[in-house]
Amino acid sequence: MGNDSINPENDNDEEDEALYRSRVRVEGAELVTPPVRVTTFSALKVRDYRWFWLSTLAGSASMQMQILGRLWLVYALTGSALALGIVAAARGGAILIFSLYGGAVADRVKKRNLLLVTQSANAVVALAIAILISTGAIIWQHLIIAAVLNGLVFSFNSPGRQSFIPELVGRGRCSQMALPSITQP
Repeated sequence: MGNDSINPENDNDEEDEALYRSRVRVEGAELVTPPVRVTTFSALKVRDYRWFWLSTLAGSASMQMQILGRLWLVYALTGSALALGIVAAARGGAILIFSLYGGAVADRVKKRNLLLVTQSANAVVALAIAILISTGAIIWQHLIIAAVLNGLVFSFNSPGRQSFIPELVGRGRCSQMALPSITQP
């Protein structure tokens, strides 16, 4: 194996070296920084990403509680498993229909602004449902509308969150894409 350029083992070593080292050119000389070991949780060393991940974890937990509460309320109002299924399918259908659009929008706008808008929209939907419940005016069809709106918002929020990560941690640490999947519903 005299030719190193066709040896697959050397190609993998070069790719690994590119992942773990950053190179800087200074006046024609190449300086190599010490190796940076990328591990599963190294992205959490970045303060902004740590806050982002914790807020995503909290937001996902609250979204799961909201979904459970909505479905429980539907069943309490109607006693119907069919109504329960319709409300659950409304959210899933909205996600299925609008996710492609959400990804395209997330690629074209500022991620931070997209996340602010989607989180605010979720808060408005939750506030509207809370007002309807507190006034006694809630009917299960309101919960279908809320489920569709939450699904629509999720379709834009999720791609925005995923594409915001490289901006926070840099592309070299993007191997931690498993961390956000822990927090996504």
